[in-house]
Amino acid sequence: QFETNFGNENKTFVDLSAGVARSEFHRIRFQGVEGNQGPYRLTGKNGEQFITIISGSEQVYIDGILMKRGENQDYIINYNTGEITFTSFRPIFKQNFITISYNYTNRNYTRFLITGGIRHEREKSKFGFNWFTENDNKNAPLSLNLSKEDQQILADAGNNPDLMYAPSGTVTEYDVNKILYHLIQNPNGNYYEFSTDQTATLYQVAFTYFGQNLGDYRIKQTTNNGRVFEYVGSNMGEYRAVRKLPSPQKTQVFSANSEFLLKDGKIGADVSLSNFDVNLFSSKDSDQNIGYAGRVFGNKTYSRNNWKGTPSFEYQHINSRFHILDRINDVEFSRDFNLAQEFNQITQNRFIVSFLNQWNNSSFLNYKINYLDEKNSYTGIKNDLDFGWIKGKLNTRGNFSYLDTKATFQDTKFVRSGIISEYSTKKGSWAIGGSMEHNVKNFNETNQLDVSSFSWKEVFIQKKISDSARTKLLTKMYFRDNDSVRNNSLENMNHILGIMAESQIIKTEKTTLNALIHYRKFYYQNQEISANLNQDFVVGNILYNQQLFRNGMRLQAFYELGNGQEAQREFQYIKVTDGQGVYKWTDYNGDGIQQLDEFEIAEYADLAQYIRVYTNTVNYIPSNKNKMQLALFVNPSVVFNSENQFLKRWNFNISLNSQNSFYKREKVLVLNPFEKNADQILKNQNFLASAQFNPTEKSGWNGNYRFIAN
Repeated sequence: QFETNFGNENKTFVDLSAGVARSEFHRIRFQGVEGNQGPYRLTGKNGEQFITIISGSEQVYIDGILMKRGENQDYIINYNTGEITFTSFRPIFKQNFITISYNYTNRNYTRFLITGGIRHEREKSKFGFNWFTENDNKNAPLSLNLSKEDQQILADAGNNPDLMYAPSGTVTEYDVNKILYHLIQNPNGNYYEFSTDQTATLYQVAFTYFGQNLGDYRIKQTTNNGRVFEYVGSNMGEYRAVRKLPSPQKTQVFSANSEFLLKDGKIGADVSLSNFDVNLFSSKDSDQNIGYAGRVFGNKTYSRNNWKGTPSFEYQHINSRFHILDRINDVEFSRDFNLAQEFNQITQNRFIVSFLNQWNNSSFLNYKINYLDEKNSYTGIKNDLDFGWIKGKLNTRGNFSYLDTKATFQDTKFVRSGIISEYSTKKGSWAIGGSMEHNVKNFNETNQLDVSSFSWKEVFIQKKISDSARTKLLTKMYFRDNDSVRNNSLENMNHILGIMAESQIIKTEKTTLNALIHYRKFYYQNQEISANLNQDFVVGNILYNQQLFRNGMRLQAFYELGNGQEAQREFQYIKVTDGQGVYKWTDYNGDGIQQLDEFEIAEYADLAQYIRVYTNTVNYIPSNKNKMQLALFVNPSVVFNSENQFLKRWNFNISLNSQNSFYKREKVLVLNPFEKNADQILKNQNFLASAQFNPTEKSGWNGNYRFIAN
């Protein structure tokens, strides 16, 4: 529920309920602020009002390429669940590497932020200084109650986040709507056990996930009001009966930079100092808060006849205690160097030398060598070669990369390359090319291959037919070969044949018709896997827009089909005020525990004490999907080209939306958007028809008829 302080319409809203627990219900107040300074906005119609989060600033990358958000682009995002769904315009394959960058605020204490900078520029030099300070007030928590014991735990933890946990069991009275435990005394250590005994001392316990064989509890079963955990022994489960204590933090970063212009070149230097205190309750480990980083760089261009050469260099040093506010390298940096993450809090040195050669702006050759060192743990040398040339109507581009790393944990070798040659014609172009990756990771102690090692090769041929107005047809056929680890070696897993076609079939001022289809056929080496696994898939769509009668009638149609993943959903029944719910609970087996099959729709209003709430899980089911959207808008006065005032007041709208998903099983696709069968997971159909009679200056009355079927 929410309350609002609206004011005028150009206000956005700030959530004043930061820090509330997601598992509970709270009354939330939104405060209006001037302009567009808040993260929420007010929407609504027909007397109803809603608070909606304004689109965020997430960035989605696939194989290092930035994607676009939108229903007719690469992906859409549900900001309420933080869930991204890729559209049929952007097929997703198992070999894709998806990176999502986003910002979020999780404030547990009152916080202040100060940023600023100074810059001075002259004709041949630039200087700058920047600062960033973000500080929590440990004496002003927000919706957070830390006991003296909690504060002492944080004081003793220092900078070690593994010690910032407190016991989570609290004594509570028996409530059938809660999952409760009683404490078992054991010489080897006390533990909690699920209980419905009203005479025992009962505890409400929160469990935190730590990972496989890192906890003492595991999920035993799921009841209506949550999950039941059972004790399985020390380090034999995934959960512990503790809660994370959020610590107040302080982040300070100061940086200075300079740059000097040379004749056809430049040199420069940057230096940064950080002060990152992860726990303001403790003075322990304060000597670990200060870190520094710096770099020097330069380049210069030489010319002779039709040749230009640009050598460049860069040296980076990052101290192990330096705190990085945001990503400082390319999004694929960790993958490029076979690192777990961009910076592993190990002193890092990097030296880059490159030489770019260009001839008449039609050909280029660039060689780059990267040396990366993480102190006493990792050394990597990466060689990159990029090239391209244009000769007549033939345009060729390519790249080659070789990485060799030595580390205490594992050694790796990573080879990548790709090439494409495109021949232009009067009506389009022909292209042929290929690419490959071969990444081998070997554990040093056991001489065993890491199961994430892989290898693949792909060749393709492409035909494009186009003119200055549209792409009439773009079709591509490719063959791919995949290897994965079997018996401590890379063995061929499957072959893939793919066909892709897209076309702007019609593109005029009044009519557009676009179509896209992508088909992949799998051929498995292991017949047993092939018999039990159907990975073949089709994804595609058709988009049609038509304007008729001087735009007095508009028809929009969208049809989409393909294979995807359907999120399994868990649900539970939440008790509400009597008469405000839909369901009732009957304890049929008399055990005092709410089982999901003991809830049913209440016959009488006074028995309706529960509502049903759905939550998505991380389990996904392979599915076939299809979708049909139709919409017709009619303005009669424009259609009949009439100046009749009565006719001008009418508007008509008809729309149909049908969306389905089915268990994939052995089927590759389901074409019929209205099909019903036993494999159906989800069906959502909406039909809307409306007729609107608008008011005028002389006649204020109006009418609206709306028919909706869901």
